[in-house]
Amino acid sequence: MQPLLAGYAKQTAAAPPASVATLPCVSVLVAAWNEAAYLPNFLDSYGALTYPHKELILCVGGSDHSYDLAQQWRGAPITLLGQHQGEGKYRALQRGLLQANGAIIYLTDADCVFDEASFQQLLDPM
Repeated sequence: MQPLLAGYAKQTAAAPPASVATLPCVSVLVAAWNEAAYLPNFLDSYGALTYPHKELILCVGGSDHSYDLAQQWRGAPITLLGQHQGEGKYRALQRGLLQANGAIIYLTDADCVFDEASFQQLLDPM
């Protein structure tokens, strides 16, 4: 009996690598409330990714001055939105989604750290 994914592995292994021009844009959406302790590592790891077509939409706020801290990283390809008291994570993400230009939407949290290999593995099947 053949393994269930054996045919799939053969099909995907034969696919030619995508050219940089044809790679889809990835919009990374994050709602960060009182995440100042995590933002530097998160934003530095995002900035270190070499994927050419990415954007970060960061909806950030809180009493710990997270918004002020995040402004140090403001600019392309980062869109910074202020998160409002009582708005909640899902409304903040919804506002961020309205700003997104990517064909792929990637939701994550500010206490996560990106690494090149994992990001690429996530995108490879797409």
